[in-house]
Amino acid sequence: PTVLQLNGDICSIANQVGEGLTCEWCAAEQFSLQTSACVQTSGPPGPFPVPPYLEFLPETDPRFPALNSSLYQFGLKPPGGGGFLEGAPVVFVEEHFVYRIYGGGASQCGFWWNLDAPQNTTTSYFEEFAVCPEWNDATSLVRCNVPINFAALVGTGQSATCADNSTIVPLPTVLQLN
Repeated sequence: PTVLQLNGDICSIANQVGEGLTCEWCAAEQFSLQTSACVQTSGPPGPFPVPPYLEFLPETDPRFPALNSSLYQFGLKPPGGGGFLEGAPVVFVEEHFVYRIYGGGASQCGFWWNLDAPQNTTTSYFEEFAVCPEWNDATSLVRCNVPINFAALVGTGQSATCADNSTIVPLPTVLQLN
């Protein structure tokens, strides 16, 4: 197949139909030089890598429209607004524990969860996930076991501007669950 590269992403051209091309896009690290094709490690292609216990929810899944609508209506935020920088509907293909740090203005049953157990300090948690201290004082932790076939939104965090006018930028490699 023909291979194109644009802004670090790779396109492996799967089919050429008349004048048009069918292109499979993937990040450079998902591209195999041996086969000149994208290597997908879980589920259909998505905007970012996901852990092996998640797959991107296919658009044909009946849960996709509502989750995707919620992503665009509530999840994706402009810079400084918190929320997702980018996100996608996913499905759990294995049971997995998720975690929520809460307290102060944040309740136990909130929208934003961590895929991995929190590490280090409250300050590092705020920085890693772009959580303003006025939103959450991080005094409590709840762990929840997510069953197989549970669908949710996952994405990378957007920057957050806090009440003191400071801006926190989350780690781009850390996924958040909503």
